[in-house]
Amino acid sequence: MEFKEYLLKVSNGENLTKKEAYEAINEIFNGEVSDIEIAGLLLALRTKGESYEEIAGMAEGMIENAMPLDNKRGLFDNCGTGGDRSFSFNISTTNSFVLAAGGVKMAKHGNRSISSKSGSADLLESLGVNLNLSKEAIEQLMDEIGIVFLFAPNVHPKLAQIMKVRRALKIPTIFNILGPLANPYKIDRQLLGIYSKDLVEPMARAMQSLGRTGIVVNGNNHLDEGTLTGETYIAIVEEDNIELKTITPESVGLNKITLKDIEGGEPIKNKQITIDILQGKEHGPKRDIILFNAALGFLANKTVKTIEEGINLAKEVIDQGKALEKLNELVEGSRKYA
Repeated sequence: MEFKEYLLKVSNGENLTKKEAYEAINEIFNGEVSDIEIAGLLLALRTKGESYEEIAGMAEGMIENAMPLDNKRGLFDNCGTGGDRSFSFNISTTNSFVLAAGGVKMAKHGNRSISSKSGSADLLESLGVNLNLSKEAIEQLMDEIGIVFLFAPNVHPKLAQIMKVRRALKIPTIFNILGPLANPYKIDRQLLGIYSKDLVEPMARAMQSLGRTGIVVNGNNHLDEGTLTGETYIAIVEEDNIELKTITPESVGLNKITLKDIEGGEPIKNKQITIDILQGKEHGPKRDIILFNAALGFLANKTVKTIEEGINLAKEVIDQGKALEKLNELVEGSRKYA
């Protein structure tokens, strides 16, 4: 099929097959498609609603066109989609150091901000992390310290044209959804945050289609994280089963909070929030939401069997300074390759 046929099919409200979605994104990466055609497909998919086959097919295409990294078993990612416009601080990025300190092998995938004031890359850069690592440096850090940041423009060199279109559109598109699924490492498990409750099950099915297990999470239909502002909706993804559950703060022994309590800002502000949490200086809502999301990550990785057990492990690695140590190791290790 020519690209215009994919565009017509989606514009007519029909879903692409997984194979068609895979082929469409390969045409984009091969430079055969104009900016207008890319924007047309992104808007048509958003209007129709992305099927899990389209999501999985495009994710496979992104992975195939990414930086080739050696296959390592047991790697984990906790990337979220962004696009929730909550202006919270960088919860999943802060959380990645807690998870790494708890023994999870973190291949953290992320990008600069698209719709917020500070994306994961913006925060890590302000903390002193070198974002532009070679294949050899990435793999060395993964082996040495058990955590590495995979900066999307660096590990997805063919994304430049698409990023230009996304920035011009300034709305969430399928590429917000694809990001967490397109880790160039062949990860086994993940905690995937999604900005809409309606996308929890489709993303779970896409994850399953890619051969992964883990948890898809949405916070009260407004956060791509687990939340303490209300209900958290999760899909627990196993090889042959998906279980949908709802969690409240009270059910896991934590206090209910407001969005204002977890508000962030520019990278310099979010940097201080992250440091305060990892240094054990923060004991309020910002720490609590990290404990909760770390617990979900530990549960998704099968490090623990319950959320309560995961909260206790998160407290332990923060209070013993192990999470801060992981941050320092990543800063120092990545700067060796500057």
